[in-house]
Amino acid sequence: TVGLFGVCQWDAIVSLDHMVHKYVKDLYGKKALQRTYVIPFGARIESMEKYERSESKTAKPQILMVGHVHPFRNPVNLIRAIPLILREIPQARLLIVGRMDLQEPVRVARDLGLIEKHVFLMGEAGHDQVIKFMKQSHVFATWGTCPYLGLGTAAMEAMLCELPVVQDVPENLFGVGKLNNGENIVLVDSRNPQSIADAIVRLLKDENLRNKIGTGGRR
Repeated sequence: TVGLFGVCQWDAIVSLDHMVHKYVKDLYGKKALQRTYVIPFGARIESMEKYERSESKTAKPQILMVGHVHPFRNPVNLIRAIPLILREIPQARLLIVGRMDLQEPVRVARDLGLIEKHVFLMGEAGHDQVIKFMKQSHVFATWGTCPYLGLGTAAMEAMLCELPVVQDVPENLFGVGKLNNGENIVLVDSRNPQSIADAIVRLLKDENLRNKIGTGGRR
């Protein structure tokens, strides 16, 4: 209904990133694409000003994921990467903040013996608490598990907190020269636990790299 009476009739369509642009093309065709314009969105620095107070990093290396867990955001491969990370960094731990609507990640974490040892399910949290977790953590990792991958507001807020972000998105998501792998974000293959683990281990072992990615992300 939206396509027939909306997208196909509208004078113009605004895509918030190039993945949405691709979605419009795939679903509604080239004719709709000719009326589509990419105008990237972002989290506003002004909205984060009240969180400028710094928080101390946790003593143990902490990986943070923020977002409700459902079929389109399934962290199962992030959890499968944790044992690989622990081989190099035995004290590392993963916090998952968000409502748990999918049980597969819980089952996998329990089968691997990680629950409440190295994987902590924090449930839903208010925005103030989420930002506190970001400022206390060392690495932020989250991605979609669907055909059209976006960065997400939580990842943008992590960038504004100068927390290095590990993601699985196209480098040209917001256009050429915006996201640069190894400069302001770290891109991985989210289908491959080894790829995830290698990137996170590299960040956790190298404070200078974390600072570089973190400040680059905020910039």
